[in-house]
Amino acid sequence: MFGRDYNYNRVGVGLHYQNKFRKFVIWVNEWWYFDAFIFLCILVNSVLLASYNYKHKEAQLNKNIDIVGHFFSAIFILEALVKTIA
Repeated sequence: MFGRDYNYNRVGVGLHYQNKFRKFVIWVNEWWYFDAFIFLCILVNSVLLASYNYKHKEAQLNKNIDIVGHFFSAIFILEALVKTIA
């Protein structure tokens, strides 16, 4: 797949490589759209962090950035879990 070669362990996180759930997680991990989605999330999160106003910490924009930051944190935690299980 686009020149990338993945080498997965036969047993990872207690799941054998023939386990259906692990096969699905490996498929998601290798899916091009998953990588593109994570990359887009990183870009958007970086822009939001750069637009944080440190002079007026109680501004509505900062409150919205904090809320969206929790959403991105959850996405990045899910990405870490996918990559750990795969």
